[in-house]
Amino acid sequence: MSPEALDVLDNAIKILGPALITGVVAYLTAKVQITSHLKELDKNNEFKARECFFNYQRERQLAADKGARDALSAIGNLRAHYQSELSDEQFALLSMIWKQLLAGGGTCRQAMQMRGLTDKKQYNDLVAAYQIVSERLLNDKGEVTQQDLSNLWELARLLDLCTDLVADHDLRAWFGKYLS
Repeated sequence: MSPEALDVLDNAIKILGPALITGVVAYLTAKVQITSHLKELDKNNEFKARECFFNYQRERQLAADKGARDALSAIGNLRAHYQSELSDEQFALLSMIWKQLLAGGGTCRQAMQMRGLTDKKQYNDLVAAYQIVSERLLNDKGEVTQQDLSNLWELARLLDLCTDLVADHDLRAWFGKYLS
């Protein structure tokens, strides 16, 4: 090779070498920054997804709490105004509440079992109250006793407590890593 070609090649290496090195370093730096930014976005999206799911569950819990309060209030009113026999409207309301609480009690028991909450005192109390209420079938409004109303009220109260336990357990499971 001629000395002029070597001189041109030497100048090209002096000019392009640092540019190539700078380009490679810039590429690697950008790749690391993008990767870390994507991980951060992924974590943010995971948190936002959990937050949306939590908000949905919270709305469901608020609706369940309102339903439990309404049921407790209705049963309390029936107990307070209980006479020897209920009116047709009172019996219809009581029958509806009875069926809803039995369905809710079964669902809540399953939810507590799935989450491993069967060692809680409230679970055992719920099972006992559910058993008492489920064994009693309402066929006639003249058959309803003050004890039936008390048993139903207790089931509604325990159902409200147990749904709160399930919601608290779920909250800790979904957001535990963000709470510590």
